[in-house]
Amino acid sequence: MHRKVRIAVAVASALAAMCGIAAAQQTGACPGEETGEACPPEPAPVQVQPAGVEYAEMPSEPLIGHGFGFYVGGGVDGFLSDTVNDLNSVSGTWDARFVVGTRSRIAFEAAYVGSAGSIDALLGPGDGTLIGSSVVGNVRLNILVNDPWQPFVFVGAGWTNYTITDNDFSLAANAMQGSDNLFTMPLGVGMAYRFDQLGIKGLSLDARALFNVNFGEDLVANDVFVDDGVVIDEDVFFFDNNSADMSTWAVNARVGYEF
Repeated sequence: MHRKVRIAVAVASALAAMCGIAAAQQTGACPGEETGEACPPEPAPVQVQPAGVEYAEMPSEPLIGHGFGFYVGGGVDGFLSDTVNDLNSVSGTWDARFVVGTRSRIAFEAAYVGSAGSIDALLGPGDGTLIGSSVVGNVRLNILVNDPWQPFVFVGAGWTNYTITDNDFSLAANAMQGSDNLFTMPLGVGMAYRFDQLGIKGLSLDARALFNVNFGEDLVANDVFVDDGVVIDEDVFFFDNNSADMSTWAVNARVGYEF
């Protein structure tokens, strides 16, 4: 009987000890704390990495102000209004542009844009040259940041001047003004490509399509009333929103350097 009691006590003690060790492993406590024994040092955690696998640090994507670029280029544009488009179908354009934030989610652009094309007389024969000059600022949202291909959308605001020069017809007799200042709002989409992965550091190309929505135009009358080839009361054409819309479409490309 005593022998059975001793065996039962030994088994119970062993079970209690094992339960204490298991609980200590779960809670991080040392099983020897209650007996005054020293606790062994905890092993350092081991990070297991599969063989042949390298984890690259993900590049950051700054929100604003990272990367600068200077670009020059050219393209073509045309007027959306049927009245002006009949007089000037397509013009050549050129521009110079400075960009802050080429490698950020949000970028800012400052640009000068020039254009030149022929313009016909509104009534009868004759032509001249239509010169355009614009200074604009854009806010640009880069869809991709850390990628060779960078699609983007943009919107902006600025000032545009159109001037008719070298004309061999009377502007007044054709219900035209010699010069016009407009408020312009460019908006469009574009794509940039960086040549870094090809070993050409800093070189970048940029192409875009856009609309320039213009306000305050009074260069060309939208409707002309004539009597024997003479404009009747030409002043009426530049009031009461009777001037032709000078908004344009444009497609252009440029090359630049990022730093």
